[in-house]
Amino acid sequence: MGVYECLYVLAYPEAYGEEVPWRDAVSNVTLNGAIQNTNITGTINLQRPLRLSTSSDYLTFEMNGPWTAQSISLYRIPETPLNTFDGARDYPPTWTLKASNDSITWNTVSHAAPGSVVSNAAVVSAVPSTSVINPNSVIDVSQYQDSKGTLHWTPLKGIYTFVRIGYTVTRQEILATPDGHTD
Repeated sequence: MGVYECLYVLAYPEAYGEEVPWRDAVSNVTLNGAIQNTNITGTINLQRPLRLSTSSDYLTFEMNGPWTAQSISLYRIPETPLNTFDGARDYPPTWTLKASNDSITWNTVSHAAPGSVVSNAAVVSAVPSTSVINPNSVIDVSQYQDSKGTLHWTPLKGIYTFVRIGYTVTRQEILATPDGHTD
């Protein structure tokens, strides 16, 4: 119970644009021009959120150099209703993602609005070959993992991404699909 069992450990060379992780690529974070002391990771800090209060507020991530993003996730803490009688209404904001090479001229990259993806048709476009993992480059390095889960493998030249595939026993019965059986 509560024990993680690793089944496979896979490694593959970094993809284009992954040369520098996000936490190392960001040099400063500012909110309306004021430097923020924040942890640059994918973790959401609910105790100290970066709060944009008005539509003119702006959040800036200053990068150490050119950096490519495959995707960007936005997380929003739902607001308390403005009026007690409004019930569960929400007033979702919209975001505009802009990029600049000189912090003077800004180009709009994308707009985002909660729920907008549901009502829009999917855009079909080809994925560049530099954004796809070559299946022939994936290496099973499971044999180099000791009983404590530490990996003892010296990568070939380059930087690698590791994927651990495993399970945790929870003693929870998972029900079968309606047409299946539980035994």
